[in-house]
Amino acid sequence: MSCEKESSRFTWGLPIAMMSCEKESTGFTWGLLIAMMSCEKESSWFTWGLPIAMMSCEKESSWFTWGLSIAMMSCEKESSWFTRGLPIAMMNCEKESSWFTWGLPIAMMSCEKESSGFTWGLPIAMMSCEKESSWFTWGLPIAMMSCEKESSGFTWGLLFAMMSCEKESSWFTWGFPVL
Repeated sequence: MSCEKESSRFTWGLPIAMMSCEKESTGFTWGLLIAMMSCEKESSWFTWGLPIAMMSCEKESSWFTWGLSIAMMSCEKESSWFTRGLPIAMMNCEKESSWFTWGLPIAMMSCEKESSGFTWGLPIAMMSCEKESSWFTWGLPIAMMSCEKESSGFTWGLLFAMMSCEKESSWFTWGFPVL
């Protein structure tokens, strides 16, 4: 999914599901089974994917939270701090010049704040997110993600996915039988 605010436009269609939406310069993109997501806030970018993922994102007082079968992460920008734990990994990240890197049998993550970047991927998932010029891309066998930017909110889950998006006053909703 690629998403743009202001002149927000939504597009999608895939055997499993594909959506494109822009917010500000924010872009959201994702596909299932093997998902990829990219997220950046300011200059910060986040990447990760898990077999079963759940993510919640908010802009402005932007905070990111999500839990997975083998991963749980919570992130806050501004007084931004990142925390997550895995079977063999636990990470806590702070903004400014702070960067964190770690890897697991099925996960690897690298993080830097300000020019902060977060990256990590699992056997079937990879996510990267950008804020400001933020764009999001991701897809998982079973995924649920909720994102809010300004007043805009995005929510959806996979396998049987349903997504609702609001832009200013604009809102978009749709679902797929098997997304």
